[in-house]
Amino acid sequence: MLCPKCDAAIRGDDEFCRNCGLRLHSRIERQKRPATAKGIGCILLCVIIAGFIVWSIVTPTAPVASPEQRIARTEFACAESQGQLVDLNNAAVRGDDDAVQGLVDRNHLALIKQGTNVEKRFTFDGMTSVSVVSGYYTGKTCWLTDKEYEAWPISSK
Repeated sequence: MLCPKCDAAIRGDDEFCRNCGLRLHSRIERQKRPATAKGIGCILLCVIIAGFIVWSIVTPTAPVASPEQRIARTEFACAESQGQLVDLNNAAVRGDDDAVQGLVDRNHLALIKQGTNVEKRFTFDGMTSVSVVSGYYTGKTCWLTDKEYEAWPISSK
């Protein structure tokens, strides 16, 4: 091996060049390590990629369950919050059609037509959140009572 500064002959275990005094080990270690680290890193990356490819080929894919869809049996006002739903239901229970219409008009609620398909998102405290999946308001999120939602027939899609 030769000293990188003065080209004098050096032994592998020398820490300094005997001719010019240049510190050798830190440079030698820096020169050796990257090649080894790169080689190991490349091999490891290839093994991971090959493993992923084998896993993706061998692993069976399970069918994704589609969410349940139901068909609206009646026209309904699309309440955009639980509070709107509670207000609408209270007015409907009282038989106050003017109050229901006022809530629909004031809150600019969409009237979802009978026969529209809706998809259940989640339930909370006696109410069901649904997404409209057919018709003019496709993509709109609405709230219904659990009882109202469960009474609707399941869609055959």
